[in-house]
Amino acid sequence: MFGRKLKSPFASGSGSGLQPTRRDYKLAARIVEQSDQLRKLTDSELRQRFQALRPESDGLGVVNLEPIVEPAFACIREAARRTLSMAHYEVQLLAGIALARGQVAEMATGEGKTLVATLPAAIHGLAGNGSHVMTVNDYLADRDYRLMRPVFHCLGLTTGLLVPKASPEEKRIAYACDVTYGTGPEFGFDYLRDQLGLLNTPKRRLGETFTAALRGVDLHQNQPVQRAPGFALVDEADSVMIDEANSALILSGSSGQPSPWPEIYRRAHEVASSLVEGSDFDIDTRAGSITLADRGVHTIFASPEELRKIRLVRPWRSYVEQALRAIHLIQRDVEYIVIDDSIQIVDEFTGRRFEDRSWSEGLHQAVEAKEDVVITEESNALLRISRQRYLGFYPCLAGMTGTATGCEREFSEIFNLSICQIPRRKKSRRVDHEIEFFGSADIKHAAIVSRAVSLAESGRPVLIGTTTVKASEKLERLLIAAGARPRVLNARHDAAEAELIATAGNSGLITIATNMAGRGSDIPLGPGVEALGGLVVLAAELNESSRIDRQLTGRAGRQGDPGESWTFAGPDDALFAQHSPELCEKIRQTAIDVSGCSAAGLSREVARLQKKIEVQRFDARKSLVRRDRWLHDLLDKAV
Repeated sequence: MFGRKLKSPFASGSGSGLQPTRRDYKLAARIVEQSDQLRKLTDSELRQRFQALRPESDGLGVVNLEPIVEPAFACIREAARRTLSMAHYEVQLLAGIALARGQVAEMATGEGKTLVATLPAAIHGLAGNGSHVMTVNDYLADRDYRLMRPVFHCLGLTTGLLVPKASPEEKRIAYACDVTYGTGPEFGFDYLRDQLGLLNTPKRRLGETFTAALRGVDLHQNQPVQRAPGFALVDEADSVMIDEANSALILSGSSGQPSPWPEIYRRAHEVASSLVEGSDFDIDTRAGSITLADRGVHTIFASPEELRKIRLVRPWRSYVEQALRAIHLIQRDVEYIVIDDSIQIVDEFTGRRFEDRSWSEGLHQAVEAKEDVVITEESNALLRISRQRYLGFYPCLAGMTGTATGCEREFSEIFNLSICQIPRRKKSRRVDHEIEFFGSADIKHAAIVSRAVSLAESGRPVLIGTTTVKASEKLERLLIAAGARPRVLNARHDAAEAELIATAGNSGLITIATNMAGRGSDIPLGPGVEALGGLVVLAAELNESSRIDRQLTGRAGRQGDPGESWTFAGPDDALFAQHSPELCEKIRQTAIDVSGCSAAGLSREVARLQKKIEVQRFDARKSLVRRDRWLHDLLDKAV
């Protein structure tokens, strides 16, 4: 959509459908056969064989990879066998072919996307333009980098990891590698930092650069850390490229120091707290907006002489409206948590906290006033770019996820990407039960606790998925009261993520997790658990997107293992309370006299509601892209 140089590095007509073609299957079979023949080579000979395949570039960052896919993938498969004792299965090779071609590979959860990533990353890294492997969080970036680094090194490729808050020189070294792992936002923010550095570089006088070169003086004080983009592989593509793309990447300048005028926000909080909903202001929960009524406007300007003593950088009305949002719409332990007297935002899609992010236009300060913590200086937006536009800079782009179905139109229209659905290696043995509806939150929570305790006592490991920190901690209290000893994984306990995920499949354990455990988390089954029926996932609430729901249930029954999932829904769930009061009341009336019921009609209405929300989000993202392109064209004309 943004002038990508190449839609596909393969010849046209190869694998353009939604399923791998017969040609792809034959290619995968030949790769396996050729890989087996490479076992007789020494490590040095294997490396030389792979490096000898290095293709020639056309000078525009584009190379034709098709002639080398078969021998290169064979070398990569053999390198993985030697270093990891894991050789790519045929279906993983099919996914690698689709990714190297520049498609979105839809692979069922647990099918080994981390290993698959080595195929396109290595072959594009060999081309010399650099491969960027983008993950959804720092934990997965670090994990995948450390796990797969031996494969790349066996082939003579260098690897780098983008560490948060690393120095520019450390970043520059990581980007100079053949394959670089990091989170999607980290790549984008590094691009914005580079652009800011270039903008701040003073213009040189005529002949100054030539004279400095003769003297051996380096005038480039703001050297970019990134080189020209080559290939990007986006893991959990629907999350990074679609869900998170509702908001732009904004590079802000803030000292993080206390605000010199905190009284503005505290006074706005006092005034907002005195206003009455319905008469002074109205709340639209669906739009997430607050509107002051005429009476409310009159009230907030009742003491004009007091306002003259306060230093304002925007209209007083906006301060009060942000304070109202902080009080009535921004919930503690949902949108944010308080740690060490600091407000830390919690990502709605991943459940993770961001120490270095803040809301703009005074909203962050309004929340700080609400929580009575130190009020910091407002951040100023220095540069911004939509995620769609940034990813559009890559000559070749690919993605992989377990939940691409339903996003075909957006991947095609925005990113010019098609989806290739990769078959499972083994038939799924997971049993997904119908949604159970309950008349109230208390009844629903009691049912979840009862089900979890019963399953754990039988030896089954249980993973309870929640949408917020607040919900996870409430279920923790209820389970403790029932005599259980649950472990909790949320934004407050993210340091223990690796340990909790590694052991969540052990017999009899109950783990409560926000969406942190919903993507990319491989939960291995403990001894004897497979015979008992595998991991059980209990979804305590439905998400706005059905894809996020499928990611959670996909933690069970991976790679042919047995597993089971139940989904619980109640009228107080945010999905219904915020987007459909009518459905909220219907659920309440349908399930009021029972401890839990499965209703096909209600399930269909839930699916329609989620689809409606996804369409609305898609329209919003298209508007963001149009605005971003308009601004870019405007700046180009101005220059």
